[in-house]
Amino acid sequence: MRRFVLFPFLLSAATACGGEPESDLLIEAQATSIESCTAAPQTLRGELFGALHGALSARAEPSICAGSRRPKGGVRLRYRSEANESLPETLIILGIDSVEPGKTATALRTTVTMIDETNQRFFSTADQAHCFADITDHDVLHENVRSVVTGVLWCTAAIAAVSGEGSIRIRDLEFQSVIDWKGS
Repeated sequence: MRRFVLFPFLLSAATACGGEPESDLLIEAQATSIESCTAAPQTLRGELFGALHGALSARAEPSICAGSRRPKGGVRLRYRSEANESLPETLIILGIDSVEPGKTATALRTTVTMIDETNQRFFSTADQAHCFADITDHDVLHENVRSVVTGVLWCTAAIAAVSGEGSIRIRDLEFQSVIDWKGS
C-alpha cells in the first residue's frame, strides 16, 4: 500500500525521461491517488479577527494532496488562502491530536500555526492548549489508507504572534480534508 506515497515520484521520473508509465500497478495507483485527492473538497472556512482579519477561505496546498500523520500522533492538515481584499496570502497548519481513522471526537487539542507570507508574520499556539477541534464526520476510504475528515476548529484564547506583534482570534473555522494514514 506504500504505492500512494511513491506514485508522484515514480510518475515524474518516468515522464521526465520521456517515458510513459508502463506498469498496471502504477496506472492503478494513479487512478486511486486521484480518486482519493478529489474525494472531498479540502477546505478551511471561517472568520479571523485581530492582526489578520476578514473572511478566510483556504484550500489544501496544491502540492500536498492530503493531510498526514504527525510524528507524535494525530494528524497535520495544511491549507493556503489566496490574498483577497482583507487578508494576505496565508499558510494555515492544524496539528490535531488523537485523531483515529473513521472516528469522530470532540475537543481534540489542536496546534494552530498561521503564516502571513506577504508580510512575513508568524502566529502559533505552540504548546498552549487553547485551540481544539471537533471531528464531526470521518469517512474511511481505501481500506484505512485514506479518510475524509470534517470538523470545526475553535479557540478559547487568541493565537499569539511569534514574530512581530499582535494576535489572531478565530470564530469557528470549518474544515474538511483527506488524510493519508500511511504518509508521514
